[in-house]
Amino acid sequence: MKKIVLQKQPQVKLEEVNLNETESDSEQIIPFERKQIPQIAFNTKKLDGLDQKLQNIKICNYSSDFLDEINKVLNLYDDSELKYNDKLVLFVMNEVEKFILKPKSGKNKEKLVVESVKKYFNNDDDLVKLVIKLVFKELSQVKFFKRQGLKILRFFLKVRQNQQ
Repeated sequence: MKKIVLQKQPQVKLEEVNLNETESDSEQIIPFERKQIPQIAFNTKKLDGLDQKLQNIKICNYSSDFLDEINKVLNLYDDSELKYNDKLVLFVMNEVEKFILKPKSGKNKEKLVVESVKKYFNNDDDLVKLVIKLVFKELSQVKFFKRQGLKILRFFLKVRQNQQ
């Protein structure tokens, strides 16, 4: 017999989805709070929509980790050096593109870039979105093979980290 392990987890609050928009579930915008993924052993069937909810929690955790890491890098610079810098936005956009490999997560990537750099643009989200539109042509996309390679690399790094 297999055991089902249930751990009591805090309730996950995701932002509400506007039903009037045609935005799909995979493009739901997720807040950047770190959440714990429940460790549940499944033996037969899964609940409807559970995979999507777990995926949303993973993207939220990736986003939180990314914000922590990018802030460490940006804190190396003086705020006045990076103020209104379009190369900063392009740099963060490229890093987000390499960091979040889930297809159809453009809205979450945009929100993550805005959250990362808005302090250098007087906390104005609209200004950052305008700069994103201006430098979007210069963004280098991560193609299929590179994305798969990054996934494999992350997997083996995670396995190695768990062994230590």
